[in-house]
Amino acid sequence: MRNIFIISILVVLSASILASVNPDGMEKVAGNLGFINKAEEHAAPMPGYSFPLIPRGALSTALAGGMGVILSYGVFCGAARFFGKR
Repeated sequence: MRNIFIISILVVLSASILASVNPDGMEKVAGNLGFINKAEEHAAPMPGYSFPLIPRGALSTALAGGMGVILSYGVFCGAARFFGKR
């Protein structure tokens, strides 16, 4: 399990270098069909795939991805312990 965690962190950190600054597919379609202005902004812990304490850029994206992996790993490990054999 630990190997999967380490590999996930390495993939996120290396893939963040390749992240595009262009809009994703849903934003592009919303722009093409003319309803992107109807979108509502909501509070998010890491808005726009960026770490809040660091200005946008590759490092900010990498940290946001790494935090996502760590939080997901924690939730799944906690659920596994809770629902595991007793």
